[in-house]
Amino acid sequence: MSNIVVLEVLEGSRLKILQLYGRTTETVTYDIEKIKDWLRKQPHIPEIPDDELIERFMVTSKFHIEAVKLKLDAYFSARTLIPELYGQDPTGERAQSVTDALYLVPLPRTAELKRILCFKLRDWSVEKFDIIDILGYLMNIIEVRVREDCCISDIYIYDLQGISMGHVVKITPQLLKKMNYLMENLYKVSVDGIHIINAPTFIESVLSMFSKYFKEKIISRVKTHKTLESLHLAVPKCYLPTEFGGTQQSLAEYQEIWKMKLIQVKPLLDHLKTLKVNELLRPVKLPENDFLGVNGNFRQLDVD
Repeated sequence: MSNIVVLEVLEGSRLKILQLYGRTTETVTYDIEKIKDWLRKQPHIPEIPDDELIERFMVTSKFHIEAVKLKLDAYFSARTLIPELYGQDPTGERAQSVTDALYLVPLPRTAELKRILCFKLRDWSVEKFDIIDILGYLMNIIEVRVREDCCISDIYIYDLQGISMGHVVKITPQLLKKMNYLMENLYKVSVDGIHIINAPTFIESVLSMFSKYFKEKIISRVKTHKTLESLHLAVPKCYLPTEFGGTQQSLAEYQEIWKMKLIQVKPLLDHLKTLKVNELLRPVKLPENDFLGVNGNFRQLDVD
């Protein structure tokens, strides 16, 4: 089977990103080798990732090498620290239940090197909303993105039609702490905007709850839209699916393509399940953390 392309990367995108941060192909190659040399000296890390993954972490870290090292360490360590969010089988019932319940789709086209991700319920039933399975599905999507994406920031669009407090209470404080840990230490990207349509009446209460766990700069980028026309002023229709009044394919069509993609990369996902950090070999022990347990916290990095 030929490679299924889910993320459109225009010719010249990588060069634009390198120029944005004052880098060249030669300096990136040099820095990747420096990082790999460091990784070889970390006996607790189970393998040296490929150059593409390292470069993706370099982009999300704005090419700060020490930040890249922390992210790569966290990339492997998180699988042991938060095992419930990793290892979902893309061919299994848990993945199927997620795609039956909702749409969770990174769109193929970027808006000025900004990746757009969409969320929308398909089934409003609270019983079908399993947040652990949803995050597990998202982790698999992220594994594709860190290898195949080429962008400088993310735009999130949440259609909250059908969301009730019954859904919200499933996102526990403990889980919010873990989500924040992953966002700050591992999957941190520049957030260009968080756009909400069909917001419930209790949206301010939800944002207030989230503000206790996520940085103010992230919360400040949330904007609610009462109409699709308002959304289109922020994100042009030419990038959006039909459900959001756009001119592209539907979320249903995009999600089917993503399902096939995740099945295609199942050998990679199966391999990643075998990778375990050996904490006994870690040169410098991590400090104790209040929700991940002993030796479970990385130094936090600033939101850009």
